[in-house]
Amino acid sequence: MPAKVVLEVTSGAIAGRQFPFDAHDTFLFGRHTACHARLTDDPKVSRNHFILEVNPPDANLRDLGSRNGTYINDTKHGGRAADETAEQGGSYNHPAVPLKHGDSIRVGKTTIRMHVYPAQRCRRCGADLGGDAADTVDFAMLCDGCQSLVEVATTQHPATIRPAAAQPPAEQPAAQPPIMGTAVVCSQCGKDAAQEVSDGRRGQYVCNACRGQLVAESDGARSLLRDLLRNARDPHQPAIQGYTIDKKLGEGGMGVVYQAVRESDNQTVAIKLMLARIAVEEAAKRIFAREIDITRQLKHPHVVRLHEHGAQGGAFYFVMDYCSGGSVDQWMAKYKGKLPLKAAGPMMLQILAGLQHAHANKVIHRDLKPQNILLHQADGRWSARISDFGLAKNFEQAGFSGMTATGQMGGTLCFMAREQLTHFRSVQPVSDVWSIAATFYNMLTGQFTRNFRKDVDPVRVILNEEPISIRQRDPSIPQPLAEVIDHALQDDQSKRYQSVAELEAELRRALSA
Repeated sequence: MPAKVVLEVTSGAIAGRQFPFDAHDTFLFGRHTACHARLTDDPKVSRNHFILEVNPPDANLRDLGSRNGTYINDTKHGGRAADETAEQGGSYNHPAVPLKHGDSIRVGKTTIRMHVYPAQRCRRCGADLGGDAADTVDFAMLCDGCQSLVEVATTQHPATIRPAAAQPPAEQPAAQPPIMGTAVVCSQCGKDAAQEVSDGRRGQYVCNACRGQLVAESDGARSLLRDLLRNARDPHQPAIQGYTIDKKLGEGGMGVVYQAVRESDNQTVAIKLMLARIAVEEAAKRIFAREIDITRQLKHPHVVRLHEHGAQGGAFYFVMDYCSGGSVDQWMAKYKGKLPLKAAGPMMLQILAGLQHAHANKVIHRDLKPQNILLHQADGRWSARISDFGLAKNFEQAGFSGMTATGQMGGTLCFMAREQLTHFRSVQPVSDVWSIAATFYNMLTGQFTRNFRKDVDPVRVILNEEPISIRQRDPSIPQPLAEVIDHALQDDQSKRYQSVAELEAELRRALSA
């Protein structure tokens, strides 16, 4: 049974309701119709009062500039003075608050109790135990298979059996993974990183200090990547070898990208390294790998192809097509912050062609932005390609990216459709329509669709403010094109284009007008 978080409403108008979460999700509380827990008769509840992000067994809560604040275990968080505006209340002085089992959340007359149920997994192999654990050895839950192995080992070598947390790896049966101990040890430096990981989460982990060092140092991530390529194993393939790692191409909040050469055919490729922000269990890693394998089926001239992938501990690598021209945001910088329509028009049509192919294969991107649009030159012609299909989406839904809605990852939030906050787990292709239109908007104007300010919570901006018409940003944008982009950016899903094919047809017509 995977880890689970349950919110139980113990007092107020909706007392008795429960909100269970067994995967990465968001929860909005307030008076707005989009809120998951909506209260209309309590004057102390604001329109969008707080957002709670759950990544079982972890949870973060952030007050969204409410008038009266949110009380966690009777300590007030957020809120604003009587003479402050809603914008002042929504400033960054309301950080996300990590929650734990038994915590109480109180707003007005409503009280919510948080319950955390850790994952029921075998402490030796990581297998899901279902509802109930098998018999235990020194309180270490074991599946039936591992329980049998321990019973055999106990009979044959009784002196070698020790408590699971203390047993040296050398004493484990050769064919079995080591027992998962109670401490979380950094796979890079070896220190106990349990303080960085919530109770109930176990697995392989790269600590915050090592993660920062690996990304910051010129050779840090490269060294780890070499180890991964040498040691990682696919269940059906031998050790992955045969790459010479070259220069760093870029880095972001979730990882580092290197240029490399595949030695078998001297082909230049790009290798992306992503480090999980949580302790990674083997079962979750296997599910993630199966989801990523679906994206390997995408083969289109305007999609960056994923060739192979692997993982070791909390580090994941992805071998992809190399694109010689860099990303669209890098091109924007060369053109003083925005692209001329003459250059952007052909790119936009190519990008939509690649996105249509992905949606036809039931793959949603979920993280479209200029940084994920790459340019490649072949036969003297430039073409645009969409990269990172499935990576951010599956990494996020697996929980490996930690908290993304309450973690203030502003670069992604600026291109996020509103429903990605309100319907986190059920995002549909129509959300990609919004995000790619926001990407085109940024390419043409150098600005974002909404007024994101340094002193205002970006989540609050997405929930409360409408997109600004593109011609208000740049009156030189042709009217037909502006109408298409503005229509694609409707916050109401039912009012925007329902498919990339619709958007592509209208955009092509506008560009030829």
